[in-house]
Amino acid sequence: MTLVKAFLRANNGPLNPKAIVREVKELLPDATVGGIYNVCPRLEKSKVIERTDDGWKLVKSEEAPVILDGYAWGPVEVFQSYEHTFRRREIILHILRHSQGGLQIVQLVNQMRAFGYYKGTVNKDLVKGDIETLRAEKQIKRIGGSRKWKAITEREDE
Repeated sequence: MTLVKAFLRANNGPLNPKAIVREVKELLPDATVGGIYNVCPRLEKSKVIERTDDGWKLVKSEEAPVILDGYAWGPVEVFQSYEHTFRRREIILHILRHSQGGLQIVQLVNQMRAFGYYKGTVNKDLVKGDIETLRAEKQIKRIGGSRKWKAITEREDE
């Protein structure tokens, strides 16, 4: 949904469905055509976009991010919950890759809040869930019997 709104905003006018699919697939090759087509009626129902004879048109530009260098930029409110989750996990990995000796969950939460460039919700429960997912994906591991976590480097993965 986020990318569709962003491309409509960048176009500054109506965009036909095939052009929307092409733009989204360029950034997200794994996105399904049907999934992309299904976004527009949902956005129309919520009055974010409208259908015209020339295609779909963004009505509420304040609800759309801007695409710059392949990344979507905008206020927290324009992003979906799964995008917040992805971003939070990226930040967790970044912090753990640069911490000496690993960090506990509460320490991670404090560092994430101190970062300043992530404006989404950060709390112990969310980070704990992220830690479990990252552990299951073998991107992080617990340090010995401690409560500290560290990122798995490529050397450790081999």
